[in-house]
Amino acid sequence: VTSPVLNFTGDEGVFECVHGGMLVIEGDPSVPVKLLGLDIRVLASSCTLIMSRINFEQCGSDGLGECFSLRQCPIVVFSFASISVVGFSTSPSTHTAALFTRSVVLCTNCTAFPSFGADFLVGDSTRFGCVPLGSCAIDFRVSMLVVNSNALTVTGFKFLRCAIAPQPPGDLVLGTSCFTVQFSPSPSMVFTNCEFVTGSGMQPWMSSSTNLEFSVIGSVFKFDGSVVGGELTWPLPSEAVLTDVWFVCVTLPSPCVLSDPQVTLHASSNLLFTALDMVACHSSHCMVVMRSNNVTIEKSTFADATYPFLRFVDSQWTVRSSSFSDLNASTFAPSMVTRTWFPDYYRHDSYSGAISSTFTSTRNVECVLSDVVFQNLTSRNDSATKSWGLGGAVFLLFTGDSSAAVVHLIRVNMTSTSSGGMGGCLYVAFDGTSSHNLVLLDNTTFHRCSSGVRAGAMHTVHNGNSGNNSLLLRDVVFDSCHSHIAAGAFNVFLRQNVTRVYPPVQRPFDGHVHLLRCHFRNNHVVLDASSVQVWSYLPFGESSLPMVIEDCSFINNHAHHGQGAVVTYEQPIILRGNTVFFNNSNTAIFLTHTSMIAEGAIVFENNTGRDYGGAVGLVENCFFYIVPGTSI
Repeated sequence: VTSPVLNFTGDEGVFECVHGGMLVIEGDPSVPVKLLGLDIRVLASSCTLIMSRINFEQCGSDGLGECFSLRQCPIVVFSFASISVVGFSTSPSTHTAALFTRSVVLCTNCTAFPSFGADFLVGDSTRFGCVPLGSCAIDFRVSMLVVNSNALTVTGFKFLRCAIAPQPPGDLVLGTSCFTVQFSPSPSMVFTNCEFVTGSGMQPWMSSSTNLEFSVIGSVFKFDGSVVGGELTWPLPSEAVLTDVWFVCVTLPSPCVLSDPQVTLHASSNLLFTALDMVACHSSHCMVVMRSNNVTIEKSTFADATYPFLRFVDSQWTVRSSSFSDLNASTFAPSMVTRTWFPDYYRHDSYSGAISSTFTSTRNVECVLSDVVFQNLTSRNDSATKSWGLGGAVFLLFTGDSSAAVVHLIRVNMTSTSSGGMGGCLYVAFDGTSSHNLVLLDNTTFHRCSSGVRAGAMHTVHNGNSGNNSLLLRDVVFDSCHSHIAAGAFNVFLRQNVTRVYPPVQRPFDGHVHLLRCHFRNNHVVLDASSVQVWSYLPFGESSLPMVIEDCSFINNHAHHGQGAVVTYEQPIILRGNTVFFNNSNTAIFLTHTSMIAEGAIVFENNTGRDYGGAVGLVENCFFYIVPGTSI
């Protein structure tokens, strides 16, 4: 083809291919060619159509028909081709496969992508483009097979449907996913500014038998939950790297439910999940996020699982306006086969909880839980690995040399949540050489939480050579929580070597643990503190900064065989502001080998003591300093 316009009229444009025939259209790529009236009819499955070094332009314009009207063509090859089509629309044959090798395919203002059928074979270094972005649509009925390809780039397309339709006998079936990658050494696939629509019964977008570098950039996945009883599948392979991608349910109030989705994300950033419900996570976590930034989950529901719902590893994340319920999970600790049942406070190989987040040598990350409800969750001890259930709702571990990380819980409600080990709702551990990390709770409620060993609601550990890590609790309520030993509500272990300073240094908050406007009521324990217990395991003569209790209340807390609503061992505390102890059993505050400072207006009323004073019990080398002007 050498002329600028090749217009076939009548029967001139009819080409029939039979019994192994081949039709080749080739030309000079520097000459724009307009092909009109072409009608290729392939009458045998062994025929091939090859178009090489042709610029196809303005196909289907002027109302004169389509560039290609293919019928039952098994193979279409574009080699070194550039297709720039304007106003193109096709009715592809279900019998056609298209093969693209080292080609650039650009579709402008198309009502449909010129697919020539449902099946694609994509060869080496092919790029598909759509102008304007999102105006071209591919309606999958079978699949695209990527074979012997090192690079495939797709930009600006809408993928409307991703389903594997039943195949008539003799039809070409290329794969079980929309994209199937085979025989491709070190392939890469990049989808940029695309839109994907998936619904009930649709297949995953990608399956691969090779190591695949798969990327999605600046795109949106729309889930259709309108089909009653339909299950949605996670559309992407675990190898995918995602950047600036939004996953959204578009059929609310009809929910989009992913059953046992097993989502895995690696090194991804700026992801938003909106209104996607993940349920029945019985074979693995609902979602695992590895070394990713700015992953946000909102308006979603997680329910019915025997694995923790979410696991974050060295990632920055936000979960908001969501709920977690009905979890009955064992502690996940594959490496803990030799661990004894007695708690080892220097190791945290196991993790559990509805959400677990571990930080190893991370810097300056911020993770947020806001307006989230946790209900009816259980983190059981694992007899096979002899490891404890730690944190029924949330598990946080800072280790290595992690620093400057902030985990912020805002308006979080934890109800009827338990663990077999420690921290019925929340477990926080600072380990290694981690430093200057902060866990901050605002307007959070723990209600009817329990643990089998320590801390019915919240257990915290400051270990090893970690230093200057802090907990700040503001307007937090601990109500009707229970533990067997060591704090019905809140337990703190401190091993950080920080010089004691008196009088207290004025900082945004003093010490490693600061309770501000917190309320402890109706909590109980079998042994030790009914509400708050603080332990210090520093070498003799050394001490942490004091724990601060400011403007708090302790009401109707009961220790069956223990001592105190607040118990501290070798750890100094400060009572500050308007703090009230009312109707607590077995001594309101019990101290041993430590000191306490009181400043402000501290009220003890109607508390009872069995072995020590109803208000305060000081045992063995204690120091009680009352700041001038303080009323008790």
